[in-house]
Amino acid sequence: MASEDYNRWIEAIKGRYPGKFGREEHIFAQIHPGDRIFIGTGCGEPQHLVGSLIQYVKSHPKALL
Repeated sequence: MASEDYNRWIEAIKGRYPGKFGREEHIFAQIHPGDRIFIGTGCGEPQHLVGSLIQYVKSHPKALL
């Protein structure tokens, strides 16, 4: 899928299901110290999610301590 087609597809999904999308800062703020995150092995790694979480931790180093 071309980049432009993918972006249009994502925007269409966001318009159809707005409650399923939120700002990363708000979403990751729901994770508290001691919480565990399980990424099932049967689904493959959700690379965007994992990359976003890594970026959040790097920019907020004390958030999950």
